[in-house]
Amino acid sequence: MALVANMGEHNVDLDMDTPAYSRLFVACGKQLSEEELREAFSKFGDIHSLKIVRDIQTKESRGIAFVKFKLTSAAALAQEKLDRTTVGSDPKPICICIASSKTQQKS
Repeated sequence: MALVANMGEHNVDLDMDTPAYSRLFVACGKQLSEEELREAFSKFGDIHSLKIVRDIQTKESRGIAFVKFKLTSAAALAQEKLDRTTVGSDPKPICICIASSKTQQKS
């Protein structure tokens, strides 16, 4: 069961911040698929969730993804090994950083 906190106008899924620093922000090519990202990132640990951000109207990728690992150490290792490398069929290197906490964003 997910823990949800009411933060004014927004509900925040507290599970997204547990454990801390386990969610990665990935800038990637728009043509990269979820399968390609999952294949690359799963080598470093169990993935809790993976989401490609899409345009609301066109449903096309915006070139941004979030990868949430079950362990912070897996996220750190994935960032260390995959940042500025190419993934899948896309020749453009991906850029990875630790995603800011959803609770911090609302503060």
